[in-house]
Amino acid sequence: MHESTSPLLRQIRALQEEGRARASAWASAESALSDRAIAAEESASVAEAKAHAAQTQAAEAHASNRLADQALRECKLSLAVAIADGKAASVKASNAADRIAEVLIIQQVKYIFYLFLCAHEIYSRKGSVKKLIKEGE
Repeated sequence: MHESTSPLLRQIRALQEEGRARASAWASAESALSDRAIAAEESASVAEAKAHAAQTQAAEAHASNRLADQALRECKLSLAVAIADGKAASVKASNAADRIAEVLIIQQVKYIFYLFLCAHEIYSRKGSVKKLIKEGE
């Protein structure tokens, strides 16, 4: 080899060494970026699964809330019916108590009248009984 080509060969070797170093750096950077991309995809997948689970829980909570609201409406309706029934029963009981009081008063008046008739009968017969006693003596 000629002396004049020696510097050129050294320059070529230096360029080749620099190219290998750059290729190694690019490979290292590419590997690091690839690892980061895989980690980001895994994180995105986990986040997507969590979001899906949260949406499912929210939907279940919403459905449960709707059922609770319906049950509350039904309870309120049942309570209103029970209150109305209670008021109606109270009115019936009051009316029945009034009727019982009327019947008792009527019975008491009839009994007093009966006692009056008995007393009148006894009083009217008092003279007859005395007369019968005198006649029997």
